Amino acid sequence: MRNLSTLIVITLITSWIIHNNNLALALLTSDQKLLTYSRADLLQLRSSALCQQKPPVALPPEIKLRRRGRRGGVRTRLRKRPFRPPLPSIILANVRSLRNKMDLLHAKCSMERGYKDACIIVLTETWLDEEVPESEVSLDHFTILRADRTHQSGKVRGGGICIYVNNRWCDNIKIHNRICTPDVEMMTVSLRPFHLPREFQTVVVTCVYICPSANARVAAELVADNANTMLAAYPEAPAFILGDFNNCRLNDVLPSFHQFVDVPTRKENTLDLCYGNVAGAYTARAFPPLGFSDHNVIFLLPQYKPKLKRIKPTIYSATLWSEDAIEQLQGSLACTDWGIFQGTLDERVSTITDYIKFCIHTTIPTRTVKRYPNSKPWITPHIKYALKEKRAAFKKKDWVTLKILNRQIKNDIIKAKMQYKNKLEQEFSNMNTKQAFQKIKKLTGQEQNHHHQSSPDPLYLANTLNSFFNRFDTNDHTPTCEELLRTLPIHEPQHPPFTEEDVQWQLARCKAGKAPGPDGIPAKVLKCCAMELSSIFHSIFWESYRTATIPTLWKTSTITPVPKKPHPSEPNHYRPVALTPIVMKCMEKIILQLILPTVSTQLDPYQFAYRPKRGTEDAVACLLHSLLHHLQTPHNFASVLFVDFSSAFNTIQRHLLIKKLQHLNVTPLLIHWINNFLSSRPQTVKIGTTTSSTIITNTGAPQGCVLSPFLYTLYTNDCQSSLSNTTYYKYADDTAIVGLLKDNSSITAYHQSITDFTLWCSDNYLQLNTGKTKELVIHASKSPPGFTHITIHGQPVEQVSTFKYLGLTIDNKLNFNEHVTITQKRAQQRLYAIRKLRSLHVAPHLLLLLYKSIIQPLLLYCSPCFFTTLSVTSKNKLIKFSHLASKIIQLSTPSLTDANDTATTRLARTIASSPDHPLNRFFTLLPSGRRYRALDWKKAHFKKSFVPSAITALNKLL
Repeated sequence: MRNLSTLIVITLITSWIIHNNNLALALLTSDQKLLTYSRADLLQLRSSALCQQKPPVALPPEIKLRRRGRRGGVRTRLRKRPFRPPLPSIILANVRSLRNKMDLLHAKCSMERGYKDACIIVLTETWLDEEVPESEVSLDHFTILRADRTHQSGKVRGGGICIYVNNRWCDNIKIHNRICTPDVEMMTVSLRPFHLPREFQTVVVTCVYICPSANARVAAELVADNANTMLAAYPEAPAFILGDFNNCRLNDVLPSFHQFVDVPTRKENTLDLCYGNVAGAYTARAFPPLGFSDHNVIFLLPQYKPKLKRIKPTIYSATLWSEDAIEQLQGSLACTDWGIFQGTLDERVSTITDYIKFCIHTTIPTRTVKRYPNSKPWITPHIKYALKEKRAAFKKKDWVTLKILNRQIKNDIIKAKMQYKNKLEQEFSNMNTKQAFQKIKKLTGQEQNHHHQSSPDPLYLANTLNSFFNRFDTNDHTPTCEELLRTLPIHEPQHPPFTEEDVQWQLARCKAGKAPGPDGIPAKVLKCCAMELSSIFHSIFWESYRTATIPTLWKTSTITPVPKKPHPSEPNHYRPVALTPIVMKCMEKIILQLILPTVSTQLDPYQFAYRPKRGTEDAVACLLHSLLHHLQTPHNFASVLFVDFSSAFNTIQRHLLIKKLQHLNVTPLLIHWINNFLSSRPQTVKIGTTTSSTIITNTGAPQGCVLSPFLYTLYTNDCQSSLSNTTYYKYADDTAIVGLLKDNSSITAYHQSITDFTLWCSDNYLQLNTGKTKELVIHASKSPPGFTHITIHGQPVEQVSTFKYLGLTIDNKLNFNEHVTITQKRAQQRLYAIRKLRSLHVAPHLLLLLYKSIIQPLLLYCSPCFFTTLSVTSKNKLIKFSHLASKIIQLSTPSLTDANDTATTRLARTIASSPDHPLNRFFTLLPSGRRYRALDWKKAHFKKSFVPSAITALNKLL
């Protein structure tokens, strides 16, 4: 067999060389060197192999036989199952007159596999009218759907669209509309093919032709309105809009749609496009035009993978929290004599934790559940059993039973959908928002799946991440901390500063769905058994506070690495989120209430985190007000440096924090307790079922603890600017340095302030991430001002035109057009949930409640800071989206303008009643005491901003 293979290979090689008059053959060896064999050498090899008297000559070791295997790729998969693709294969072409190309199209559909096996053929500019009979343009095995040119289009020549649907792929076709106007010709059809992945039920295809002279904006809005109408009717359906768009684009009106054609379609231009609501649905290939058309034929090959092949089924253990089981657990804990648990604090916590877990294990039943990614939430075990019987009947070819089962399964699914809908409505009506939103997430497939870096050794990856997250623990400052703590003697209190009712209240406020920490006690147990557990945990909290000692188990953290990117490839692409015991979080909340009264009056006024009656809106409003007020003067400009720290919480040094807490007059006992809280913390990384080895860390505060953000604000409290034209706006670790500039001296002072800030960071062991630190130069002039780039540690900081700060996208002109576009795209994605519930016939008033919960807050986030300054076009985009939601819900949605006025008034009243707020000085009453003093303004942009408009709104209400 080997000799025969050698003979065949040598014969083919020499025949190819002889016929092509090649003098040599270059073959690439394994060590990547070129060896050349002449024509005579290969002929000799061939003659030796053909000679029967001599043994066949083997090929040199450099020549290796190619191993034949299975071909891969989208086209190969499509050839194997041409009429069972996950999405329809589509041919798109601008034919420029169809009648004279029918013979060519007949030949291609008969001889070429690509045309013959195509599910859909979409043709634009057919030049057909009602006088052309259908028999002249029909194709064998295809159903033709025509939208011919009419007098309404105003065209005498050109126009016309048609869709050919392969009968072997689908015969259930419904035409929804045909639109023919001077701006757009459009036809929309819905298809229910013989085979689709379970996550899809219908395919919606819209064929579009937009002539070069059309109004692109009007055409795009018509196409978008049609798409939104179809998505409301078929929320789960993959919708595709394809055809000849010429100068029109749908990126602004349909931001959630993706465009798949990335090859030239007419010379070097891409005019024939395909938009869809399924990411990564198609890959495009360009082929020669049909006849003398000047547009290439575009083959759209489906590369979408069904969920069942893309995501593996998940197997998990579900806990059955029935009322009887909870009552049994409460009874077992209530009759427990907690006095028998004696020993040190660590021993008591360990034994009590094991006892609680033992009670949970013996009273709360569990079961193993296997969930498939494409399963519907209303599919019950009864329906699954009926489907199994249906498959058995099909194998036995029992057609009578199969028909009965089909009818039974259809009725059962309708009943199950109605039961699921009624249960969802009941949970909304009873204000069980958590359970309702869990069902919505499951219904819409919004459950997150974190994709970790693929590694043959998961344990090695977990240990690598654990070492990377602990990379800042390089200096041992324990002796310095001990020396500082000696100067702070502890005076043990006689009575606890918190009561048993306080502990019970904190336990009862636990979120039931919160993930348990390393101790393994679920939040559900703490919430339901708060009364039974409050006494023992009050005793432990009091002992921990009195002795300034925290049990080692409660300081243990299990880090779950959350990917920052869809496909992380290095340790820096993960965010370390620590899971700590929920009981410890309850104690941290109690300690936080003890610290706040002492330090609240000493905090930086421009630190907006952990301040009463302050939030992200206050930080953004203060920043924008200072910028807009400064830009009123001609030739003024400003620079905003958005600082990014490398793992800010993990770089806190205990010895520096002790000094700063002492300077803030925190009681010595709390300082000792916080030092113990941050020292000797066991840390592991868990990926799936793999857990890394334990590392003891003494630096930083874990992300996920209650005290970590607050301790960071205290750690950076003394980082303040001493210059009048520079201000540090801080919200926890989000820092923006604003420089109000007008001449060279102010620029020099601003640069010096940046230098001082970097020196302060170095002295406090905070590491700046220069690559993610961005600078935004804001100006009102047409040309940008000449401004020297800022450098940090010798690296230049990138200047950007937009930046997302605390959820609001700010641009260098402060017109917020980019923020409106991003908000519109995110809101479009959330609208899918309402469309999906609308298809289940959920009550409109509940859909309106859902709109107010998940979409309106997104549209109006930080609206007092930017809504009144928007241009008419940008404002209409948000208002139009609200009207679109109203059409789907079939109830009028609240006016965005009225909602913004309400939010502006509420924020203004909060600022006016807070004397320590940075903007409070602008809300001054007139001598009459009934109205606020209006601000002077020079530019309309400042007049429309938050503070002037808020003062006007308050005066109207007085």
